[in-house]
Amino acid sequence: MKRIIYILALLAATAITSCVQTDEKMVAMDNFMNAQDVPGLYRESKAEYAYDQAKNQCFINTSKLTFAIMNDDGSKYLQFKLSAEPVVGQSVDVEANSFGFGLSSKTSYKNMMVKKIENDLCYLQSDAAGGYVGIIIGWKE
Repeated sequence: MKRIIYILALLAATAITSCVQTDEKMVAMDNFMNAQDVPGLYRESKAEYAYDQAKNQCFINTSKLTFAIMNDDGSKYLQFKLSAEPVVGQSVDVEANSFGFGLSSKTSYKNMMVKKIENDLCYLQSDAAGGYVGIIIGWKE
């Protein structure tokens, strides 16, 4: 009888620990995004495109829920449009439009979690199903 109780306890402990395993890529992406302070698009803990103050301009239109990065002559741009005003802990959908920066011309990111809003930046991050994407936009509350 003691052996059966021991086996059941061991199975229960194994089941519990296997359910709470952390996703190492998500933890790495969280840590990476927390260390960033430049608007842009990040994927798999790498900058796919990040704002360069010497070469780009930023535009924020909170009433239209948009943020854009554009080169100085306006020939290249990356624009993010949110489905709703960002609120920490809530999800928003993001439409990304791009021209000339080597990114896909139009991409939709569903259920981006608003991780934090601080220092006039809004940090958005997808889950594993979204491919570990992070977006940092300028945002004034």
